[in-house]
Amino acid sequence: MIETEIVTIEVRHATCGRCGYKWDIRQAAIPKHCPRCNSPYWNAERKHKPHEPRAEKPSMPTPEEVEAERAERTAAAHAQLDARRTART
Repeated sequence: MIETEIVTIEVRHATCGRCGYKWDIRQAAIPKHCPRCNSPYWNAERKHKPHEPRAEKPSMPTPEEVEAERAERTAAAHAQLDARRTART
């Protein structure tokens, strides 16, 4: 007579919150990183979702604006120097 044994296997699934990869977890421990994108934050909620726009960065000043600001600072520095010179004499 042949003896048979019934074994049940529990298969758990995981989904990466970063890249969307789905895989089977074979071990009892929670995985440390996603096997596809290697992110250690695969099970953490994202701070901003891909479809949400990020805050806009301030625009860079134009070369004319930079030159005007530089000229203002130079004029202010020269005015301070002239004031010091007249105060000495």
